[in-house]
Amino acid sequence: MRELNQAAADLKMNQPELETELMKEIGAYVAQGYFYSKPVPEAEFEAKLAADFPDNI
Repeated sequence: MRELNQAAADLKMNQPELETELMKEIGAYVAQGYFYSKPVPEAEFEAKLAADFPDNI
């Protein structure tokens, strides 16, 4: 974790931004966490997921 925090500081990014960039580099296209969205009810989450990724549901 210390290395990730230092890398973020070196790039003048916060940790969630750096994690997002790393996830994109490895091909991850779905993530969770308060950085991306406040908590929402399950039905709202499912509707958003279906709207964003209609071919995957």
